[in-house]
Amino acid sequence: MPEESSVPATLDQAIEDQLDALMQVTGVAPSLQPRIRRARRLLTADALRRPRAQRYTGLSQINPNGLPFQWSFCIGQPASLRFLCEIGPPGSDCETRHRRSVAALGEALTVLDIPTPDWLWDIALPQILPGLPAMPEGWRTSLWTALGASRDTVAVKVYASLEQGDAEERWRRIGRALLALDRVEALKTLCDISGAVSGTAIPVGIAFDVLPTGAPGRIKAYFQSGAINGNDLAGWYEAADLVRDLPALATLLRVFPCSAGPNFPSSAFFISAEFDRGNALTLKTDLTVSRWCANDADITAGLEQLCAALGLDLSLYQAAQAALGLWPPSRLDRPLLHVVGLGSERDGRRHINVYSEPH
Repeated sequence: MPEESSVPATLDQAIEDQLDALMQVTGVAPSLQPRIRRARRLLTADALRRPRAQRYTGLSQINPNGLPFQWSFCIGQPASLRFLCEIGPPGSDCETRHRRSVAALGEALTVLDIPTPDWLWDIALPQILPGLPAMPEGWRTSLWTALGASRDTVAVKVYASLEQGDAEERWRRIGRALLALDRVEALKTLCDISGAVSGTAIPVGIAFDVLPTGAPGRIKAYFQSGAINGNDLAGWYEAADLVRDLPALATLLRVFPCSAGPNFPSSAFFISAEFDRGNALTLKTDLTVSRWCANDADITAGLEQLCAALGLDLSLYQAAQAALGLWPPSRLDRPLLHVVGLGSERDGRRHINVYSEPH
């Protein structure tokens, strides 16, 4: 562990140091690193310019303690650097933060040399967030942003909240966004599966990939589960004609068992319906393991079992955790690893996403 005097005093500096370490591990090209640093500052300066603390108020809940930033690691795909963040000053109202989010994201895209995604602002988001700039009372945040970089490529993902209106209206807003972007085949697929799965989870968000060209890429609709069991979850894969993924899903549930009974607690799963640029559907299941796993060591043990069963190499993930000072994993009672996600591609390849709170 670092000496007390060497621990950064602010969140911003701590995450800057971690970013530098992860860019080395993941092999991001030196020519791209300054632009990523600058983009990260533009996206997070307001939210992270505060002292380190046990809890963080005035924002939404990316992490259980309110910390407005999260690292994401993908096992089973080429090395990449990924993070998810909130934009805007803590404690400000949602309308103020929405305007700040749009402005900061525009500035970051310019720094990253990504063309302005007019389709996002003018076509997609008006279907998801009707009535802008007015925001529902009680909302902290309307938008979140993720950045992903491989060796010499960087892309952005924009998440929008769907937590307004009843479940049916939320499904309809997803459909209207797909139709507005001329993703007609994706809309047909969504309609086909909705009858079989709408009773098990409610739409809570949608994400749009902004490719390096500025064009739209993958679109993901996120659904938060009720108190469901593994059979209910399997119904999503059956409805989507993805039964080939059921053995991997069964392994995920086996290595992260919940002792509360036959059903997992409400919100244990976040299921994402992912439509690629060709409108093909895949599913990803995110399991909020920190709600019932005691510590990072226990979560990592389950992760190791899952990777062994799926034939995935953990070495790059271990190197990234070591760069963050989190390897070997802690047995302290507050996990920093919060979510383990199982995803697949249309060609059958599988990957695991791990979402981690900065330490």
